[in-house]
Amino acid sequence: LTAKYETTTKFKYALGGAFVCGLGMCNQHTIVFFMVLLVGRVIWASDFALLEQHNFIKLCIAGAIGLLPYAYLPLVSHYAEPGSWGQLD
Repeated sequence: LTAKYETTTKFKYALGGAFVCGLGMCNQHTIVFFMVLLVGRVIWASDFALLEQHNFIKLCIAGAIGLLPYAYLPLVSHYAEPGSWGQLD
């Protein structure tokens, strides 16, 4: 998505990248170190236009939507029966 954004500078690729960054944070927190470089490169490629208030808010919302699998975990743990974690007895 970073390369696609750099070639086309369409905002939808930046939104997709923000969403994927949120999903990546759900999977592995060390992606933060990689995201710093990617986000910096995309902001630099946009001539800092992505930091304008309306664009920045949309990107933050897309990143928050990517983090929604974390909102699902408390719901599952509240209604699910305790598991055996592999104990067969």
